[in-house]
Amino acid sequence: MEKVWLYGLVAGVFPAIFWIIFWMKEDDDDMPEPKVLIIKTFIMGGIAALLALIIQAMIIKFQITKYAESSGVIWFAFIEEFIKFFIIYETALKTRFNNERMDPVLYMIVGALGFAAVENMFYLIDYIHNLEYIKSMIDGSYRFIGSTLVHTISSAFIGIGCSIFYFKKRGLRIITILIGLIMATTMHSIFNFLVTSGNEFYKNIAFYGSWISIVFILIIFEFLRRETRERPRSHIRQSISKKN
Repeated sequence: MEKVWLYGLVAGVFPAIFWIIFWMKEDDDDMPEPKVLIIKTFIMGGIAALLALIIQAMIIKFQITKYAESSGVIWFAFIEEFIKFFIIYETALKTRFNNERMDPVLYMIVGALGFAAVENMFYLIDYIHNLEYIKSMIDGSYRFIGSTLVHTISSAFIGIGCSIFYFKKRGLRIITILIGLIMATTMHSIFNFLVTSGNEFYKNIAFYGSWISIVFILIIFEFLRRETRERPRSHIRQSISKKN
């Protein structure tokens, strides 16, 4: 039994670590994010996944809604996106290290990868425990590309919502965050509809669409990084520099 959990842990976490290394390399400015906070955000993202699983289990148990129904898919997607955002906001976005315009996107992605790692781990453990080794390998590959991507994309859009009016009034930031949350829920729901449709054509749309979205996010991330370098340091960044 211990080996089952070990295999699930390795197979679930490894893809997330790969993506974290990739996104951290994108953040190569003069003020890199603290590694301790990155690790903490990743772990808290995993805890968010556990909270989401508990809430979803309660919904199913008490038959508040049925996952097979369209409304159930949307509600489950919203629960995951909201919990991810709330946990990551409390963990990283409220800290003084969220001091550059591209930081919300990075922290949201790291937290989403922690979320995906725990979610993938439980799926893989279930398959391995039932001796479905081949299926677990196939599903592990699918979740590496599919589930991890959709969590990254959806949370990145919320992070982009935080970044658009980063230097503006609180009201504008709240509006863009809400828009980002709606977009994340919509994209997550569409992905779930497509991959559970049983139609290979729709599954291909989901995967290719995910990769196109990743390219789009990379372009936005690069724009935010360049804008950060060109913009004078904010008051927060100045205070951090003086302390150091």
